[in-house]
Amino acid sequence: MLGIGDLVHGGSLASLAPDFAVLRPKLAQLQRPFHPVMGNHENVQREGNPEYEAAYVAAFGAERVNYTFLVGSMRFVVLNNSGAPASNRQSAGRARNQWLRGVLESSSPTPVILCCHIPLVPVREEAVLKQSFGFGSYVAHDDELLELIDAHADRIVAVLSGHLHLTGVVQRHGVHHIVVSGPASYPCDFGELRTVCRPSPRADAQPAPGTADPGHEHPRPAPPQDRLHRRKPRDARALHPGQPAGARF
Repeated sequence: MLGIGDLVHGGSLASLAPDFAVLRPKLAQLQRPFHPVMGNHENVQREGNPEYEAAYVAAFGAERVNYTFLVGSMRFVVLNNSGAPASNRQSAGRARNQWLRGVLESSSPTPVILCCHIPLVPVREEAVLKQSFGFGSYVAHDDELLELIDAHADRIVAVLSGHLHLTGVVQRHGVHHIVVSGPASYPCDFGELRTVCRPSPRADAQPAPGTADPGHEHPRPAPPQDRLHRRKPRDARALHPGQPAGARF
């Protein structure tokens, strides 16, 4: 199981350790391995800052910040880009991109799924996405990282991201960039990626079991011309598990 970041609310340095103290026993109930991805809420946008990342490291280990793991014949590469775009030109951003370059250039030609919290490309119409999200981090704005992905597009199957509280799928040079909204949004989206050599990705919009509150954590209300949810019904009550109303890409 993957957690694509924003596993806790965070909000301040003082709140990180208590938030992780609540999260850890819940994750301990999972009956399968859990692989975390650092999100901006895990370090209050302080990518690479040891003080702000200490609670995450205490919860998961220092080896679970930038790391890889194998599932069958697929290599998952987890990248901490939680401070993007601000961190891109800082030492933390340069170090993580250099680390990823080394992984891609030194490892065997195993198919790769890259997991990073901040999306690398806009997954909806960019002008509308930028206005609706309200922050510059609606995309990582990391040209160096994108060029690296493009250079290895023959083996990178997909890039999985979160952060936006919406679901979207776009394709760039044969690589599927997939964003899932996660359980903090309403309706709650769960992403499923089935791969047979090259993938046939699907993202289904479904409400979390027992969810009834129509509120969500989108940073600000979507403007009237917003098209972010045009592929799913406005009425979340129509999105019951197993019904065809779920948005599918």
